[in-house]
Amino acid sequence: MKKTERMQILPVLLACGMLTGCQLAVADSGTTQQDRLIGVYVTTEPVALDGKTEETVPGEPVGTEVIVSGTSADGERLYGVIPETSAPWQTPLGEDWRQAFPGTTGYALCMVAEEENGVTTIRNGSDPAYGKLGSGVTDNESERIHKQSGTLYLDLSKVGKEEMPRTVWINPVYRTQDERFYLTEGEGISWDSSEAEGASYSYSVREKISESFGVEEQAETTEITVNLAFVYAAQEVAVYQFDEAYGLMEDTVYPAAELPESIDFLPDAQTVLLESRCTDSEGILHTERWSVGRHDSLTDYDGVKSQVLSLPVQSEGLVAEQKSVSICLPAE
Repeated sequence: MKKTERMQILPVLLACGMLTGCQLAVADSGTTQQDRLIGVYVTTEPVALDGKTEETVPGEPVGTEVIVSGTSADGERLYGVIPETSAPWQTPLGEDWRQAFPGTTGYALCMVAEEENGVTTIRNGSDPAYGKLGSGVTDNESERIHKQSGTLYLDLSKVGKEEMPRTVWINPVYRTQDERFYLTEGEGISWDSSEAEGASYSYSVREKISESFGVEEQAETTEITVNLAFVYAAQEVAVYQFDEAYGLMEDTVYPAAELPESIDFLPDAQTVLLESRCTDSEGILHTERWSVGRHDSLTDYDGVKSQVLSLPVQSEGLVAEQKSVSICLPAE
C-alpha cells in the first residue's frame, strides 16, 4: 500500500521585518499518489488557474501543448509544454522553463529524470538564474531522501519601484506517471522594501511517499528548498589586474551583460580583482568585490588552472541573472 504526504515547510526569515504577508497553498495541491514532486516554480505574479481545459491530439511531438490549463477531479493545476530544445528529456531544462507554462513566466528550481534501459538518471534542470545550487541523496534503512536547493537573487536597485512586484509566488511542480508535468498554486511571499537590504529568506516544499511491505515500510522523500537573497545586481563590472607590489597593471570596465566568459592573468599579474557596480535610484553607488590570486588553489580544467566566479547581474525585471566568469592562469 502506498501513501503520500505533502507539506510546505514554514518560511525561515533570516532578517527581521521582511515578510509582510502570504497566500496559503491549496491543501495537498490536487495531486495523486502517482505524481512526484520535482521542483518549484517561482513567479512574480500569481498563477492563473482558470479551469479551462484544452487537450491536443495524443501522441503529438515534443513542443506542442498537452494541456493549456485546467481543473481535474483532483484539484487545480497548470500543465506545461516541453520545448524542442529540451528533448529528449521529459521536462524542460534550464532557461526553457521560463516559457514552459502557458500564460506565466517563472524560474524553476528542479530535478529532472530520464529513464533508459531500466536506469534512471537524475540531474539538475534548474533555471540559470539560480546560484549556490546544491543537491544530494541520503539513504538509510527505511528512507531515501532527495534534496535540491538554490538561491534566487532579487535586485535591490529595483525593489520598491512602483512598477516592480513586491511579492513572489513559490509554486510546487509535479510530474505525472504518464510523463506530463504541472504546477499548482503556491504561497505568495511579500516584503517591506524599506527593510529588504541584507534580508534573506528560505522556503521548502517536501513530499514523502511511503510503501508498506507487510510490517516494513519504505519511504522516498523529496525536499526542494529555494532561498531568496536581496542584492545590488551588477550594472557594470570593473576588472583590475595587479602586480606583486599591488601596482595596477590594467583596468577594464564592462557592461555587466558583456562581461567575458573568461579572463586571463597577464604574464606578470599576481591578482585579478572584479568589482561589481550598481547605482540605485537615489544615485548611491553600491559595490562588491571578488579577488583571485595567481597562487590560490585553482582548479585544473583540461590543463588550464582557473577559478569560476558567479555574479548576480541586472536584468529587465526584479530577478537578477547569474553571470559566470572563469579567471584563468594560462598554461606555462
